[in-house]
Amino acid sequence: SLRDSEVIFAFLNISLRVALHTMGAMLVSTMRPVVHYVVWTSFHALSTMFCACRRLAVLVYGETQPTPPKRLAAPAFRDERDLRKLPRMELPISRFPHGCVLAFAPCSNLCVYNMGVAACLQRVTNYEEIRTRLSIA
Repeated sequence: SLRDSEVIFAFLNISLRVALHTMGAMLVSTMRPVVHYVVWTSFHALSTMFCACRRLAVLVYGETQPTPPKRLAAPAFRDERDLRKLPRMELPISRFPHGCVLAFAPCSNLCVYNMGVAACLQRVTNYEEIRTRLSIA
């Protein structure tokens, strides 16, 4: 009868779906480590090839960056009299057409640098002319 064939067809359809779902889940669970290993191995091989090509280029062409220059030795000052012997410079007024504000930052390193800038500015020969255009906060 037609009803029996519909029941059999529905049963086979459900059985096939369950079987395919189970096989798919098993396939995914067994393939996940394989896919992970293949992807990891591929990227590791690409990284190794890049490093090898770079080493070969360095061997053939040598280092492309020049070595940095040697640092100059800092002059040693024993007291304030040695600092007063330093040459005094003149600061161009045209550099401060609208004024300039030097503000001390909360960071101790920046504060020390700003204090050094303020001390250097006070040592220029024309400081009295520029003093009205500077604001040290």
